[in-house]
Amino acid sequence: YFLTPAIHGAVDANRPSHRTETELSESVRWLIDRGEPVDAGEYSGYWRDVGTVDDVLACNRYLLSTQDGHLAGDVDDASELGPRVVVEAGARVVRSRIDGPAIIGPGALVVDSHLGPDTSIGRGCVLRGARLTGSVVLDAARITGAPPLRDSIIGRGAAIGRDPREGGHRLLVADHARVDLAA
Repeated sequence: YFLTPAIHGAVDANRPSHRTETELSESVRWLIDRGEPVDAGEYSGYWRDVGTVDDVLACNRYLLSTQDGHLAGDVDDASELGPRVVVEAGARVVRSRIDGPAIIGPGALVVDSHLGPDTSIGRGCVLRGARLTGSVVLDAARITGAPPLRDSIIGRGAAIGRDPREGGHRLLVADHARVDLAA
């Protein structure tokens, strides 16, 4: 599906199904019933269902592979940017290395960090002393001094950091999540 912002009103107007999920087909039906334009066609470009973490990461890799580098934010002289790195307006990169392809979203702050290829950092994120590669960090998440992360998806507003106490990790894990910890 290619959807316009009109889908948000349709989703809000529909109740969850017996499976406790909002059914996209019902939301599209709602748009049709109200006379909104809904067209069908065949798409021959890249497509992948994003039903799993691996699928989301594969789509992220693909999208990043299609971008050129672009610098609209601030990068200090102590930082290194590889090819195909995008730093959006309002973002700041300080004493960090970013290997592309990668994108740093608007208003994000990356300090003393190393971001490997295939990494997307969302709007308003703060990364301090972070090491990650092949990952997606959604808007307003914070990563501070955590052990290196790879092939991860970090949710909106999530906070990951090093616990100063000894004796293991402390986690808050959402429903149906998967956590893989190194031995």
